[in-house]
Amino acid sequence: MEKLSEIVNLIKNAKNIALFTHIKPDPDAIGSVWSMYFALKQIKKNVNVFMEETISDFGVLQYENIQHEFDKNKFDLVIALDVANSILLGKYEKDFLNFSNSICIDHHLARQKIGNVEFVANDAASTTEILFDLFNKLEINIDIDKKIVNCIYLGIVGDTGRFMYNNTTSKTFKIAHILTEKGADVHKINLSLSKKLTKNMLKNLRILYNNIDIKDDILFSTIRLKDYKKYKCKSVSTNELIGFLTNVDKINIVIVLIEKEKNIINASLRSSEFFDASFIAKAFGGGGHKLAAGIQNLTGSVKQVKDKIYYFIKENINNIKLVK
Repeated sequence: MEKLSEIVNLIKNAKNIALFTHIKPDPDAIGSVWSMYFALKQIKKNVNVFMEETISDFGVLQYENIQHEFDKNKFDLVIALDVANSILLGKYEKDFLNFSNSICIDHHLARQKIGNVEFVANDAASTTEILFDLFNKLEINIDIDKKIVNCIYLGIVGDTGRFMYNNTTSKTFKIAHILTEKGADVHKINLSLSKKLTKNMLKNLRILYNNIDIKDDILFSTIRLKDYKKYKCKSVSTNELIGFLTNVDKINIVIVLIEKEKNIINASLRSSEFFDASFIAKAFGGGGHKLAAGIQNLTGSVKQVKDKIYYFIKENINNIKLVK
């Protein structure tokens, strides 16, 4: 907790703070950034959020001060939340890495150091779970701001799969209990996470089902650039789709490959509790959790990337398999 105290001091001594998270933000990323935003506003900090994309409101959140162009001269502290690799900062990567006063708060097991000061808790179910402790140290009164409560809860239920994943701990339940008592909109948040399949996502999902390729206990699926044109759909985050492929019987690893541009492939990985997806991702410059990981900007055709990953898994199965 010494490092957490250092972060508290840095925040208290800063006046103008910029917040960042990873591209294609998931509920934990969104919950982390906006709980931090509203917490810092409570202690009279000037705060701006930097995001490239339009983000979901999950039925309960209201966003403000979203900026797109970063001017380093306007800030004395930058904070990255839920970011496991600098490449995931997107167009803000260089700005963040070159900033002299930076903090990163994260919970991913496989990751790259990106902040001058970091607090990484691998045993935390989500980054918002870490922020719950940080806000106590900052003396943030969550009783007077329901937005903070909702944001923390959103991150927890998002990264635990509504408490179904094995990263859920007794502490996670304790925090969720406190947040519920503080007025978290449990029903609205859970409903927004379970009913988020748009027409465009359904088109992408159709492509994934049509392109399934099963090799042993590994399920691959792909979306190529030509698929977007054929089905007249736009790209969506694989995080929003891959869950639909993870319940196939006797499949231990699911890998979705997305053709970002010609010969540039992104990959999302999910695994059963007996296999380490992060070990695979890390070998290709990615990162994440044991059960969920990702890789950005793999080079080669879809087939070449698929073969590379498949043969790596087969050759390193003894390291990837958690239960021998």
